[in-house]
Amino acid sequence: MLPPAVVGMPYPPKPYPAVTACKPAPKAGACGGYTFKLSKKGGSLPGGLDIDPKTGVISGVARWNSDIAKPKNTNLPGVYKFQVCARANARTTCKPTQLAVFSGFNGKWAGEYSGDPGAFACETPLSGDIQLKLTQKVTIVKGVPKSTLTGTATMTNLPPILTVQGEVHCEMSPQTFKLTAGTVTNPAAGGDDSGNGLFNMQVTPAAQLTGNISVQDAAKAGLFSSFSFTANRTG
Repeated sequence: MLPPAVVGMPYPPKPYPAVTACKPAPKAGACGGYTFKLSKKGGSLPGGLDIDPKTGVISGVARWNSDIAKPKNTNLPGVYKFQVCARANARTTCKPTQLAVFSGFNGKWAGEYSGDPGAFACETPLSGDIQLKLTQKVTIVKGVPKSTLTGTATMTNLPPILTVQGEVHCEMSPQTFKLTAGTVTNPAAGGDDSGNGLFNMQVTPAAQLTGNISVQDAAKAGLFSSFSFTANRTG
């Protein structure tokens, strides 16, 4: 399993070093006389990534393809299986490997939200503008590729969060929430719903972010508000 790729980001993403089929990594582009290519029968690299025939380095910028939801030769969303072949002295050896591609969430987003009052003092349906700042980290945990999201969501036109049952003040103002529960295990998928959490997010090929946020009351007494949102990338 190679380091995961993120759509729209150079591969490999930081902090991973260069990914190469030549071990150890080649110096000055030399690789002991080997040439590298993909096996025609072993699947394919994600769109936007290529292998250098002289160094075996896999690099590029992953792009959104229609097959990203279910690549060939696998039933796993976003996981590509392929074989890299090394040839030297008229002999060829092929090695199977895998590479996961995640939707790109990192950055700033702005859009609109709507949802139910639940954990808030005001009993009317809530709606307004939303700004998200997301940081995305891709890793491999026990052989499973994962993308972990953290960040904040600032939402306008919100009343105070309930701290005591029966509070009725409805002064509206912007509020910022820390986003947690942001671990996704495949492209365009979300983690479990949890207090002050972000989940069920997905990014369209047009870089539009849709998802849901769950906010719990300040006393964490079990009252939740669920919001859906749509946002576009701003940075």
